[in-house]
Amino acid sequence: MSSENLIRRRIAGLRRHLNYDWEDLGAGHIRATVPSFPYEALDVSGDKISPISLLKLFDSVSSGYFSTSDADWPTTGADGVEFIPMLYARNVALDVEPAFYDVRGQKFPLVVDTRLKYVKRASSCFEKTLFHATSGTLFAKLTGIDVNVDYVTRKPTPYPDWFRRKIISDIDAAKVEYTIPTKPQVGVFTSHHIIRLSDTDENRHTNYCTYSRVCLDSLCENITAGNYGSGLDAYNLALRTMEVTFKKESKLGDVITVTSWQDAHNRDTFYFEISNLTGDVITTSMMRFYGSKHYAQSKM
Repeated sequence: MSSENLIRRRIAGLRRHLNYDWEDLGAGHIRATVPSFPYEALDVSGDKISPISLLKLFDSVSSGYFSTSDADWPTTGADGVEFIPMLYARNVALDVEPAFYDVRGQKFPLVVDTRLKYVKRASSCFEKTLFHATSGTLFAKLTGIDVNVDYVTRKPTPYPDWFRRKIISDIDAAKVEYTIPTKPQVGVFTSHHIIRLSDTDENRHTNYCTYSRVCLDSLCENITAGNYGSGLDAYNLALRTMEVTFKKESKLGDVITVTSWQDAHNRDTFYFEISNLTGDVITTSMMRFYGSKHYAQSKM
């Protein structure tokens, strides 16, 4: 099946299966009201939503795939040429609010608000917020850059001019980059992961959400092994901030190596490098966690 057909299938399939109420607010602004998180979204502690489940929720509401009007994506320009974007994540940043970990606060219904902030030649910037439908309490925000790529070459490909004119366009917008410190000589730990079918998406490469789970699993393995001392509990980690930069893709069957280390000064912060068997770095990431005292207070 071609990549184009896979994307068509994703558009139709997700819209049929997701029990969301959709609002198309125009110009790349989509709002979805979500019943709640499913049971499967809980992490092993049973009282926190796993980071990958939060990212998957954000991924399910994309203005690049959804429209509630008759002109459902994909759409066609005045020249009659149909445009179907193939979007690769260039980088993402996730910020999780303390209210997200407060078990006393309702987590239903939820609203996911998605905006395309601007579109450049071949990239677009998005912002997604998750909040409570009634109180407006903010739970999390995801921002990032997507790149439109060619189906065959997988290289950045310009958006059609007519598409860029439809969206808020700001070619002078600052370039968003997330960097991590140079890897130290000591205190560095590794683990390995094989990319499985469930790790991939309709573009036939590893879905960007997967890397957060791989990094967190690797960190918890090393915490459990005592590599980060005795002051951390793998079952009591509450993610506060995550920044990820994607450099290369990985695919089904690939073996990847996750390297992690702790910040020398901010002990709540960890850095990750993910590389393939040839040694190429495919992803870098930073994760910062709430302190155990703060998290304990949020559960009271």
